[in-house]
Amino acid sequence: MLLPNLSVTSTRQVLAEGFSLSVCSGAWSSSDRIAGPKERRTAARDARRARGQSIGRPKALSDEKVALARRMHDSGESATTIATTLGVSRATVYRVLSEDVE
Repeated sequence: MLLPNLSVTSTRQVLAEGFSLSVCSGAWSSSDRIAGPKERRTAARDARRARGQSIGRPKALSDEKVALARRMHDSGESATTIATTLGVSRATVYRVLSEDVE
């Protein structure tokens, strides 16, 4: 809560009425604070989940491409060949291949 642009006379009136300007200097108590950045992000994530929308970075490989990468690896293809074929980095291929099959 910031005070609007007040003239000198109205600032004196505010101080005379007993209001403190410490709120403007950043001395906020937790009860005075409106939702901060962390609370807003949490609320936004919860709202996206409720709408069924994904949260975070999209997956580099779809489930079909993961299955293809596993089949290629099982047939003896190198990680470099798999990465080139699927258009991802070798690190992504290694990560996908190291994940447990559920």
